[in-house]
Amino acid sequence: MFQATLLLVCYNRLSTVLVSASFVVFFGESLKPVGPLRNYAAVSFANIAATACQFEALKYVSFLVQTLVKTGKLFPVMIWGTIMLKKKYKFRDYAAAVAILLGVTIFLLTGEVTARSQRIVPTLRYGYASTGALLLILHLGFDGFASTFQDKLFHSHQMSSFQQSLHVTLWSSLLSFLGLLLKGELLPAVSFVLRHPDILVDMTLLSIAVFNVLRTQCT
Repeated sequence: MFQATLLLVCYNRLSTVLVSASFVVFFGESLKPVGPLRNYAAVSFANIAATACQFEALKYVSFLVQTLVKTGKLFPVMIWGTIMLKKKYKFRDYAAAVAILLGVTIFLLTGEVTARSQRIVPTLRYGYASTGALLLILHLGFDGFASTFQDKLFHSHQMSSFQQSLHVTLWSSLLSFLGLLLKGELLPAVSFVLRHPDILVDMTLLSIAVFNVLRTQCT
């Protein structure tokens, strides 16, 4: 079984770097960073953490649960927006966020939530579900921070979505690669890919999808 979550992150971030750099050159934009490097690094760290938690959660909870929980992103985005951008939301906005949160909670308390691979050990289902839920909560928190901080960058500096995507994913590629080294997962992950080269097709398709999501967040 493939287990190297950070390799997926590193591969799709490197792919995004190549595509973003190509568009930046094509549109005649500057390859140099417009904003402070620490700001790109902050977005990058949050982005990597969010993606890693999202992928890792699939080992414990079903894809349906993950998709449903992600609809609750509104709540952390509102919290980060209040803290970083000093935004003020109307009562109906808070009501909508709470309603979504309650709906997700009801589903999680009444339906099957564990990943199919974990259902073979019934006594551990609640432990798996709890781990998956924690990872999804962390995903929402980091993802909300990344989206809000990207919005702040656009307000503070004049940059295109491709420029921001390029420099954020450059940092992401470096950080995820360092994570693979520190966790000792790089060589086993590369060895797995060499033994099962068909996985590159899936990783590439995933990278294309992730690139579209990242650019949408940067727009």
